[in-house]
Amino acid sequence: MYGSKIALTITRTAKQIWVLVCQFILISVGLISVIGVDMPAFAQGIPGSETRVEAVDDAISISDVSQANGAVLNVVVNDTLDGTEFPSLEIRGSKTFLTLADNSVVPPELVFDLDTGNVGVVQGAANGVLSFDYRICESDLESECDTAMVSVTIDVRDGASTCPVGKDLISEVGFVVDASTGGGERAENAIGAIEADGAPDSRGAAELIQSGVIDLDLVGNASETIPESTKLLLSVAGASADGFVTVQSSIDGETYTELGTIGFGSAIGTLASSIPHNTFTHIGVTIPEGGARIIRLEHQKGSFLVDGAQTTEICQAKIIGIQLHGEKEVAMLRNGSFNVPGNEVVYTIRIANTGTQDVDEDTIFLVDELPSEVSFINASFSDEVGKASQDSVFFEQTANAGLDFDFDGDIGFSTSSNRPSSFSECSTKPNQGLNPAIRYICFNPKGVMPAGEPNPAITFKFRARIK
Repeated sequence: MYGSKIALTITRTAKQIWVLVCQFILISVGLISVIGVDMPAFAQGIPGSETRVEAVDDAISISDVSQANGAVLNVVVNDTLDGTEFPSLEIRGSKTFLTLADNSVVPPELVFDLDTGNVGVVQGAANGVLSFDYRICESDLESECDTAMVSVTIDVRDGASTCPVGKDLISEVGFVVDASTGGGERAENAIGAIEADGAPDSRGAAELIQSGVIDLDLVGNASETIPESTKLLLSVAGASADGFVTVQSSIDGETYTELGTIGFGSAIGTLASSIPHNTFTHIGVTIPEGGARIIRLEHQKGSFLVDGAQTTEICQAKIIGIQLHGEKEVAMLRNGSFNVPGNEVVYTIRIANTGTQDVDEDTIFLVDELPSEVSFINASFSDEVGKASQDSVFFEQTANAGLDFDFDGDIGFSTSSNRPSSFSECSTKPNQGLNPAIRYICFNPKGVMPAGEPNPAITFKFRARIK
């Protein structure tokens, strides 16, 4: 689900009280992009002359099936008529049509749209190689038809993102911090935040690669890595009629592991195919065992544009001493929309002790500021994943967190325009139901929060309604 993630900045007062301050950072994730291709105008054959249709096999590998995707590839983009690329079926009209080949059946895990040529994958498809044959025809004449095979490999890796012993898994949006080409030159246009998926290329936001390699340094620090099994987004675009590159990763900048291939224009790749010209496309890439620091794109054919890469997790060396790490997520309840008044959202706040020392007794004090566009709901809590509480704030903790929590004594509210600096300033009693005047919610669980493996953590959840 798309939503907002909050980075929590943590400070400590003179009275040994931990204060966590929330700042909004809007992020979006796209896993597999709908594929589109800009094709040249179709060259019509001479009326009455024999037309030759050539269908070309299509293949792609998919590593994420957490949600349905109606267009992982389009069978028409590789096919030709008299040696010329087909335009889309919508442009070509009823003269060109698709059918299944004789005795061929589309596997239940796939969807084949005969009107557009799109091949989709259903949610939760099992790992394996799925295939079927199709026919593309320019008319009812047998001589103007040809058959090709579609092959879709589902390869979903089990297990959550993991870090080496002695490092913590931190949720943190990051981008390429340094990039260089095969000639050793810096590639400034591939550094920093990536453009939106589907945005037109401005040529000033990406690095043009026509030969050699481009290396993307994801962390810029030898002590940090991107965890294995996590997904990063590559933002790329085609720059020629067709292009082909291999994608590799490295943990040390010396040994590289091939992750797959990307095809631009009419080219087919295992990670993505037919990436359109001059339009940024986000491609999900799964980091292999051992993690990675560098992503390398190696030129094979044509030319392409590299906008950069985005990560959402990092392996970070444990901090010596006390270190609290916080995350906050805001998600719609019942698949609603963020811009519709009356819809409800669920706030989730998670705090973990990622350091090497225990947090002092009774010193955790968290203040969360609600935006003016929502009203706090003071009613029993429940969400769509089975979390529920008779109180308006849900609380849970890992087995090794060891804190005590009492809703009446450890949750407070404030309508003040100024952020509370202590729990005593969170003395407002909310009304039953909607509370549009509540601006701050305060959390003050009691006890000692120890250091440990895995990191001890606590979670709070509550609901609000969009005004």
